Amino acid sequence: MVRVVVDRDGGVDLDAVAEASRVASAVLDAAETDSPAAGGSPVAGPYVLEVSSPGVDRPLVAPRHWRRAQGRLVSVRIRDGRQLLGRVRTAGPQAAELVLAGERAAAGEVIRISFADVVRAAVQVEFRATDEDLVTGDEDPATDEDLATGEDQDAEAQR
Repeated sequence: MVRVVVDRDGGVDLDAVAEASRVASAVLDAAETDSPAAGGSPVAGPYVLEVSSPGVDRPLVAPRHWRRAQGRLVSVRIRDGRQLLGRVRTAGPQAAELVLAGERAAAGEVIRISFADVVRAAVQVEFRATDEDLVTGDEDPATDEDLATGEDQDAEAQR
């Protein structure tokens, strides 16, 4: 099993994963035909190539992970024992700002967290859309009124 994880700022789309798969496959195939003196194949015998992007449950450990998580809900455990839940507002080389969420937080309170104080942090999976983006303040463009208008237009188009 050969696993390749593709990661970059801004995220990874399927095209990037497909390109990485083609490149890795070509490199492994070329190495397989090299002579033993040239080093031969890094994989002995048949192999399965798996190319993917990091999972959402991967811990946020580098500043680039925090930049990629901007606007996302994260859970953070701090060295002083606090467990925080909030949306990443900004992320720099040394720290991030979170807009706190959850029952114990004041609505919209912003806290600055130094990466040196983080014990563990991870993006939280959200299964429902929010009405308002806490980071930008933009309202959700798909309101009930918009949906009703779209249904009316669909019905009109069918006539």
